[in-house]
Parts: sequence; C-alpha cells; structure tokens
Amino acid sequence: MISIRTIDYDTDEDPEKVFSRLTWAVERVDGLLGQLITNFTVDTNRQWIGVYDKEKMQFGLIEPRGFFSNKFFQIVVRGQIIKGDNKTLEYCLTEN
Repeated sequence: MISIRTIDYDTDEDPEKVFSRLTWAVERVDGLLGQLITNFTVDTNRQWIGVYDKEKMQFGLIEPRGFFSNKFFQIVVRGQIIKGDNKTLEYCLTEN
C-alpha cells in the first residue's frame, strides 16, 4: 500500500468521547485483510467498516462496497487518538 497523506485533527473534547463517536460510525469486523483480499465488504448502512482497539485508541477503517462495485482502489485509513496537554489529537494515515 502507498501512503497518500497524513492528517492531524486537534480538538478540546475528551479522547473517550472522540473514540466513542468513531465506534458509532464503524461496522466492526475481525480484520481488514479479508475485506481487502476479497475486494468486497460486509453489507452495512454505516459509513465505515473497520477494526479498533479502545485500550490503545487505535483504528483501521475502509469504506464499505458491494460485490458489484466498480471502485478500483480501496481507501484504508489507519489512525490513533492521543490525549495531549488540554487537547486531543487524532492522527490519521490514508493509504491506497
């Protein structure tokens, strides 16, 4: 995979709140490898499919797509939520 860009988000919100919002938008799966190899994802109404670890505050996400999708590239977002001095930093790395 090729790294496309890195994005950092700063917020004044508590890291636990930021992470809980992430879990509402993500359909959790056991791993991303199977989703990437088969080139189609689980059927869901959520915006993302992914894996996340609340203890480490890390996540890996992909956009859901069906079996007959014409998307050639699969976007993968990996990131970590870090608590800093009076702010929360969300670090995201986008790969293709």
